[in-house]
Amino acid sequence: RCSMPTTVQELRDSLGQYYLSINAGYQWYDYQQNLIIPALEDVERGEVTRLMIFLPPGHAKSDLSTRTFIPWYLGRNPKKNAMVCSYGADLASDDFGTKIKERMTSDLHLKIFPDSRLTQDSRSKTHFTTVRGGNFYSVGYMGGITGKRLDLICLDDLIKNDEEADSETVQEALFNTYSNVILDRLRPGGAIVLCQHRWRPRDVAGRILEQE
Repeated sequence: RCSMPTTVQELRDSLGQYYLSINAGYQWYDYQQNLIIPALEDVERGEVTRLMIFLPPGHAKSDLSTRTFIPWYLGRNPKKNAMVCSYGADLASDDFGTKIKERMTSDLHLKIFPDSRLTQDSRSKTHFTTVRGGNFYSVGYMGGITGKRLDLICLDDLIKNDEEADSETVQEALFNTYSNVILDRLRPGGAIVLCQHRWRPRDVAGRILEQE
């Protein structure tokens, strides 16, 4: 366990320190700080371009890999483009998009990453732009992805329920969207982070693992 940060530079350099500081009252957990966060930091450095995080509900996987990682990533890379995709547009925008925007406009975040300040016309929670030209998008997985070039794509909760998990048609459609749309949207060197509870051995994550 590392000490609590004392400088802005420590918060800028460490996702783990940023996570604890931007979320007042959060506690240190070894599996987060020693397993998940180093892997996400490898993604930001470009050392890892495919990362899957599998945990049951209630283990903060979305809070780490989407709600916190994307603001930290765009803070360090304010010229890059990031997107979060979920099973529905409402979850992507009302939850993820809203929370990410709140964190990126907080006083603490702007003190750490002044270059990631949002432009004055960034009023939407589904798309906003940094003053350095970077973009954030939140979309439903089956729509709204085409036409965008991305450096980071976070796929979070692509499966809504047991019925979808059991549907061969739904899982094959999710996999085909990944193969034919998601991969095509990445810029050279771009990364994909997939975060979910494993529903079935051959859910969309299992099919991606078979391919890659």
